[in-house]
Amino acid sequence: MSKQVSVGAIILYGGNILIIKESPDAKHWSIPKGKVEQGEIPWETAIREIWEETNILIDSQYHEYLGKHKYRSDKDLIVFKVMFYKDPGEIKCNSTHLRNGNPEVCDFKWVPFNEYDKYFSENLNKVMEESLA
Repeated sequence: MSKQVSVGAIILYGGNILIIKESPDAKHWSIPKGKVEQGEIPWETAIREIWEETNILIDSQYHEYLGKHKYRSDKDLIVFKVMFYKDPGEIKCNSTHLRNGNPEVCDFKWVPFNEYDKYFSENLNKVMEESLA
């Protein structure tokens, strides 16, 4: 069986990283990410997922490809870094889960970049370390 591939984005602004919480009972926070839809290239997936999960519209000139990394035994994660030099605006979720109609993301937080590891899972922290090495 082939591995799934998702695309995620590290969103930075003013020394902070935007983190998201996918459900109220989630143990860990995350970065905006999701599966590549048919016909998309990874950067298009990143743009779509960022907008769906945060309401931020991305201009393609502000990104950097950080590679494809092992995320879980069944999934790889392609990571992009997105830098903002001005306030990206209101953060809100624009999409819902098909199975229950709830928003895909229930909470957002800008945290100092050097503190992200306190919020992420071990797997995501490993991807972050590899991506930013």
